[in-house]
Amino acid sequence: MSCDNTLENAEGIKMDEANAQQDLQTVYVLTNPAMPGIVKIGMTRASDAGERIASLGSSSAVPLPFDCVYACNVPDARKVEQALHFAFAPDRINPSREFFRTKPSQVVAILELLHQGKVVTAQVEAQAEAKTDPEALESAAKDKRKMRPKIDYLAIGLKVGDVITFRDGVTTATIAGPHTVIYQGEESSLQRVSLKLMPEIVGRGVASKFYWSINGQSLADLYEEFHGDEE
Repeated sequence: MSCDNTLENAEGIKMDEANAQQDLQTVYVLTNPAMPGIVKIGMTRASDAGERIASLGSSSAVPLPFDCVYACNVPDARKVEQALHFAFAPDRINPSREFFRTKPSQVVAILELLHQGKVVTAQVEAQAEAKTDPEALESAAKDKRKMRPKIDYLAIGLKVGDVITFRDGVTTATIAGPHTVIYQGEESSLQRVSLKLMPEIVGRGVASKFYWSINGQSLADLYEEFHGDEE
């Protein structure tokens, strides 16, 4: 093969990769502390995901920014989004809106089966934060703490010594107290353990409780059941 042909092939590969990146889209699952029990399922171009989520939270109709529970890049986001909307159609609040009264962990479980792309939750959440006014973020953080306190494992029904399982179905940790677990012989926060196990998913603002469960029920669902009636 000549040098010219080699260069042409290399340039062709780069162009194909660039086109693929340009066509890449993101499917996202959002929650909002001002709307407990409600999940938004949507899609956008991968390059616009963070800005899109930030713009949703800046609407005058929404008092707090949205949290990105899960986001992944897929080549056919519209098809994946439609499949999710169909699956959760009985839980849809308004036929013309993308809001569903369901548990985010259930949406994530199906999305993980549907997509074959890259998980970009932490990246999208960071991009959304970068596009959000810092004062709004600070105010939102204070409001979130008032509305939904930090998870207390004992308060939601777990006991010291209970074993919880990570999303891989293999890795476990043991409840050590209201806010800590024992992992590999050391006491730590669950967020820190989750960052070690899967840093591409758990990032700033992404709650680790969505990725751990006990007896088949996620910690996020237990938390929602405990705080579900709070305003």
